[in-house]
Amino acid sequence: MLVADLHALDANDGASIVALEHAVSADGGHLPARYALIAMLIGEQRFDAAITHLEQARKRTKHDLRIDYFDAVIALGKDDLLRARESSQRILKYSPEHVPSLVLAAAVELRARQPAAAETHLRAALALAPQHAGARRMLVRAYLISNLPAKALEALQPLLIADNASDPTLAMLAGEALLANGDVREAANYYTAAAESAATKPVAQTRLGQIAMAAGDTQAGLKQLEQVAAADDAPIQADLALIAGYLRGDQLDRALQAAQRFVKKQPNRPLPFQLLGSVYAAKNDSLSARAQFLKALEVSSTYLPAVAGLASLDISAGEPAEAQRRFDAIVAKEPNNEQALLGLADVMIKTGAQASVITETLQRANRVNPQLSDARVALIMHHLRVEQASLALAAAQEAAAALPNDPRILYALAQSQEADGQTQQAIQTFNRLATLEPQSKLLTARLAEEALRAGNMRSAMALYRSVVKQEPENYVALNNLAWAAGHAGDPKAVEYAQRAVKIAPEDAATLDTLGSLLVARGDIEHGVGYLRKARELAPKRSDIRLNYAKALIKAGRKSVARSELEHLRSAAKDPAGKAEIATILKGL
Repeated sequence: MLVADLHALDANDGASIVALEHAVSADGGHLPARYALIAMLIGEQRFDAAITHLEQARKRTKHDLRIDYFDAVIALGKDDLLRARESSQRILKYSPEHVPSLVLAAAVELRARQPAAAETHLRAALALAPQHAGARRMLVRAYLISNLPAKALEALQPLLIADNASDPTLAMLAGEALLANGDVREAANYYTAAAESAATKPVAQTRLGQIAMAAGDTQAGLKQLEQVAAADDAPIQADLALIAGYLRGDQLDRALQAAQRFVKKQPNRPLPFQLLGSVYAAKNDSLSARAQFLKALEVSSTYLPAVAGLASLDISAGEPAEAQRRFDAIVAKEPNNEQALLGLADVMIKTGAQASVITETLQRANRVNPQLSDARVALIMHHLRVEQASLALAAAQEAAAALPNDPRILYALAQSQEADGQTQQAIQTFNRLATLEPQSKLLTARLAEEALRAGNMRSAMALYRSVVKQEPENYVALNNLAWAAGHAGDPKAVEYAQRAVKIAPEDAATLDTLGSLLVARGDIEHGVGYLRKARELAPKRSDIRLNYAKALIKAGRKSVARSELEHLRSAAKDPAGKAEIATILKGL
């Protein structure tokens, strides 16, 4: 063992492993040497070799919990979560206060997206070992996954006091917690500190680029992301954020180039092909989009985002049965795949399947993993969509009992209460939601977006007003507030839109909103002017061009409107969109 120890001190892991292998070969019954060898093999991710030595150790001792511990670690490394959970729970059954096993069990639950179960293990570990930094960091991540940013920040404080974030990975974690709580400025400070370390610099700079874009400085944000993504070993987040930024800015050609570079960097993963397919779809090149989605499935045959992309193309091509067949095939192979069941339900909704069949599919998804909110929220929203208010309320109440602190569940509960005529209870739920995470501006913004998508304009307005109150220069929130207010008949809608345009005078979406509101109010000439500028800034945005054409008709400029509409009809892929344009043209 002395030779292996000396090599370990010299940080020569390869030589240490060789020395330990000699020691094990000389004395196969010496378990400490074999355990040390297994630990080193795991550290180098040589899991198959570690399993071989673990089986040898298992033959020599039947009741050593270290075997179960190593077995759980290896299973986690190989992503065999069922075995990892069984082995870690077996240890805790006999030794419930073994801190490393509590932390390991928590790691398994986090990988399985069960943050509530992870929290239980981590709290137990910290009660026994309050200074365990690894457990505390993991607890912060569990709260972030659970959308509980205030609790994440509270759990983080002892680490910051002890370390003052001199550790770059801790600085990154602090940035994530602060960003989730809406403290963008302080989050940026921590990301800047993390960027000083080579290990965390790319991810930190990616976050800084995203923050700049969210604050409205799109050019600076994209420039930062371009610099990070240029490296072959750039973090995936940088490429994703850069492509998303280009797409949001309607820079489809640059998005295509970035996605093609991403494919070259990661040719053995399905995500880059799926993302490239999505860019082609945004460019209305369905043939190329389909080819890329199929390439993603060649890499991973059950990669759901690519399946969803193909299903969307099938529906657009008038082949709904083919779209459903894709998800049916995955569900048949993996009946407990919650996300596949949700994808199947989504296709059913889009293709007009019977409400009862959709309900059954969503209930199956709920039974797979009752501790995750995705399936629960989908079931509630389905009931609301088909005007089954009492069923929506029952599902929401059951979900809130199981996940009482989940913001999405509480929001769905409030919507269900409103739909069922329980206005006062809905107000109480919204108030509870506001007090649950009072500092989370990002959470409020996400909830506002969900309200907007659901058509609940009054709720969206209240939530966006809260965002704007905390961030008066947030032109995206102002624009969405104006849009919701316009649909709700609020006379302040134009004022909100004017504030948004003043902050971002070159943003096509804000110009489109202001122009549309002015036209609706009767100020047609000014409205047409704003819409014309929006069209010039985003010529590929069909929704903006359609609004411009409608305004031109109201202004009596039918020949120009006809030209716009003819262009839109030739480029339209959506049957419903084509039908609307045809109806407008027929009326000219």
